Amino acid sequence: MDKIRVSLGLLLVTAAVATAQSITFPSLVRKGAIETVEVDPAGPTTATSVLLRVTVADALELDRVETQPIGSLFMIRVYWAEPAHGSASEPGSCEVSLGTLAKGTYRLFIQSFCDGFLAGSTQLSFDVIDAAVPGTVLEVLDDVSITPHNPTTSETAMLTVSGNWPTGGYSLSVSTVRLAGNDVTVELHWDKPQGPVPLAVTPFVYKTPLTLRIAGEYTIHVRVYLDGQLVDAEAIPVEVVEGVNGVWPWGFLWDFFRR
Repeated sequence: MDKIRVSLGLLLVTAAVATAQSITFPSLVRKGAIETVEVDPAGPTTATSVLLRVTVADALELDRVETQPIGSLFMIRVYWAEPAHGSASEPGSCEVSLGTLAKGTYRLFIQSFCDGFLAGSTQLSFDVIDAAVPGTVLEVLDDVSITPHNPTTSETAMLTVSGNWPTGGYSLSVSTVRLAGNDVTVELHWDKPQGPVPLAVTPFVYKTPLTLRIAGEYTIHVRVYLDGQLVDAEAIPVEVVEGVNGVWPWGFLWDFFRR
């Protein structure tokens, strides 16, 4: 019965968002349109409280926020109002606490209203992972880098993760790469040594290709697990720029033949 309720709720939310988006014309920029949405921390765990931040470009005052959770879905409505006496103020912003969440993938439907009228809507997805067990945190990661430093949408970049284990015998059993919005998550699952091993620090290097087809700012999250427990993590920002995508660089060829 609970699954039926969640599925029905999902259908109702999806229909509501589709209806809202269908009456918000891209060519018509309304006051109170959403400018940015983000969750803090960027990589939440089961031990951290999740905070949603929403901003608009207009100088508006926050009236109220309505939050409706439906399983792993959150329907969030942010209501703005004109500043009192028409006085100028900073761009509107608000923070919404989603609390401490269980492990899983969560999806947010966010709608912005100004003076009772729908100004815009957007969606955001994020993952919540298990928190590290006290006493299991290790300084395993040494460096996380991407080549080229600023990849384009028309090329494949190479992500390199390097680190060290205190002894030999550690083995990489599973590696996963996921893209959700502007977040890339790389999870490396290692197994502890079995039997006698060299008692010397042992370096490791993991490489994986990344192709990001939409320009923008991304965050790459690397998480290292040992026997199922999170032991180390690191995140780096990456800016992806627009590529050529099969269009001949005529300007470059013209300059080359003029020499």
